[in-house]
Amino acid sequence: MPRRYRVVILDRARRDIENAFGYIFFELSNPIAAYATYDGIISKIRSLETFPSGYSTLDIGPWSGMGYRKVHYKNYTIIYKVDETKELVVITNVIYSHRDFSAIRPLP
Repeated sequence: MPRRYRVVILDRARRDIENAFGYIFFELSNPIAAYATYDGIISKIRSLETFPSGYSTLDIGPWSGMGYRKVHYKNYTIIYKVDETKELVVITNVIYSHRDFSAIRPLP
């Protein structure tokens, strides 16, 4: 049976998800896509409960060498860290994939 990791979404990642939802819902006037994107991001995050180390590391600018990993859902990149000893996945950011990642400061 595969190990199951506990997944924690930090407040700033929750805000990122809410902002993406709001942008799609209000700015793009597409509530169906907003809900679908929200559900898809949450589903992708939940999938990290099993084998979170299976995705590539984030080696761009200030993120390089800090142990962050990334997984994509459509136009969004979910950034997280894995603590193997605690069997814990910490979601730190959910960023629009075409944004400049080097302008965003990672948590230490």
